Amino acid sequence: MFDAVRNGPSKYTQAQRAAWVPVRRSGAEWESRLAAKDIATGRDGDRITGFMSIEGGGLYRLCLYPA
Repeated sequence: MFDAVRNGPSKYTQAQRAAWVPVRRSGAEWESRLAAKDIATGRDGDRITGFMSIEGGGLYRLCLYPA
């Protein structure tokens, strides 16, 4: 997610991107956070074109659709 937000194509400024994802996330805490969500990916063949997570009640938390 870090590379997609911080280094991928975007209409957002570098400051906005840094505010959204200030550091690279990893480890047990991040894995636990993601394990509690349903994650969906959009694909074009082998290329991931977007992803999002959905929590109870249909709340979208993480969404990214690269340009």
